[in-house]
Amino acid sequence: MDWTEIIIEIGVKDVDLAGDIANMTVPYGIYIEDYSNLEREAREIARINLIDEELLNKSRDKALIHVYISPDESPAEAIAFLSERYNAAGIRCEISQKRCRDEDWENNWKRYFKPLPVGKKLLIRPLWVDEYEPAGRTVLHLEPGVAFGTGTHETTRLCLETLESYVGADANLLDIGCGSGILSVAALLLGAKSAVAVDIDSLAVKMAAENGRLNGFLPPVYTVLEGNLTDRVSGLFDVVAANIVADAIVTLSRDVAEFMKPGGVFIASGIIDSREGDVLGAFQCHGFEVVERRELNGWLCFVAKHSGGAEYVYTAEHYDLLVRENNDPFRDTGVLRRYMDNWDGAAFIDAMELTPRGRVLEIGVGTGRLAEKVLKKGCAHFTGIDLSPLTIERAEENLSAWANVTLINGDFLEHVFNERFDVIYASLTFFHIENKRAAVEKVASLLNKGGRFVLSVPREKETEIDFGTRKIRLYPDDAENIRALAEASGLEFAEMLHAPFADIIVTRK
Repeated sequence: MDWTEIIIEIGVKDVDLAGDIANMTVPYGIYIEDYSNLEREAREIARINLIDEELLNKSRDKALIHVYISPDESPAEAIAFLSERYNAAGIRCEISQKRCRDEDWENNWKRYFKPLPVGKKLLIRPLWVDEYEPAGRTVLHLEPGVAFGTGTHETTRLCLETLESYVGADANLLDIGCGSGILSVAALLLGAKSAVAVDIDSLAVKMAAENGRLNGFLPPVYTVLEGNLTDRVSGLFDVVAANIVADAIVTLSRDVAEFMKPGGVFIASGIIDSREGDVLGAFQCHGFEVVERRELNGWLCFVAKHSGGAEYVYTAEHYDLLVRENNDPFRDTGVLRRYMDNWDGAAFIDAMELTPRGRVLEIGVGTGRLAEKVLKKGCAHFTGIDLSPLTIERAEENLSAWANVTLINGDFLEHVFNERFDVIYASLTFFHIENKRAAVEKVASLLNKGGRFVLSVPREKETEIDFGTRKIRLYPDDAENIRALAEASGLEFAEMLHAPFADIIVTRK
């Protein structure tokens, strides 16, 4: 049966975001035509001066995104999804469709993929090109199929160039989200002792193994696995490389240190510059230090090292140490604050329905990141409680502009409050509390009639956080469990909202 080709025409300024959205519709990649920098890229990337007339006639203002829908999938659903998401993102587009045969979409792009020198040592040679000149470079023979990774995209080039600096003769490498296997095969060609590649896409796994074979690498030197990182991979590596997307890098930063040797490096690419803050915030929170930053045409690649050797500390001690390390999202109005807003943000504050006469309690006030937003919105009195003495001292400094503030150093479950509240909220706090039932029951007892309880529940269910120099234990929340506990305590469910990294439960008394 024939496939369906969906063609999306957009302005070149929107091509990166539009491409990210289009990628959500299929698991095997998309094909983008963007000729806005054709002449420069022909010189700098392809190293050619003579360009086909057909290419020279292409529009420099518009880009085309091609999405291929298999016969057993619905093109109408894909088009409806794309239209809705582009409209929400403010991207003007024209969407059309046509039927095509398998061999059409599998091979159309190949005519534009020529032998490509990368960095100082490699030449990427497409398997269907027989005439090429290595010019002293090591040749990487590549058949990408429909798996991601040809070396032409900025993110792949950044990764390949970075590998030249960090892959030594005795190195072993882990390639996460390997796609065509281009990074792991390149590492072996650059002298790595062994490489492991992992991807959730069976087609990518097949192509990566084949590209290893084409370049002379078979198990156990080159191993390709299908599945998730933590499910399939074991062992420690000198170099871990991931050329994926910013959200995946943020997620990986929590676990990837478990697979790194002491002194090992994490090479993270696929990051558009607008997401730099999110990635750096995740690195900071999980004990990574960026030792190198590379950029190419709005795309970023980081090399990071993990401090390692962490032992468990008490929660209060950890937050005291954060203050000593000047890790304060109240004062950091950039990277760290934006990263932490992923668990709550404006919707979280709006859900409180604050009034000038309301009395508010924050459980886990920290240094005052959310308290500042609440006080600016307006309330009669604000109370914040936190386990960490130094955190409370810092919050007193940060919130000194407001006279209607009481800050308490203590344990929420143990402290005796002498008042009731119209709003009680917590974000990134309840996962420190083991006895959820007792905590929710106490919240219910402290609320005035009609009062609201707003809680951010992280979607990740990790039982510890490794900050590099120390670890703390967590007691993961579950949105449905919290809702059941709230209703059993006499609270009425109001609504469920969604932040990028958390679900927000709103209940009222």
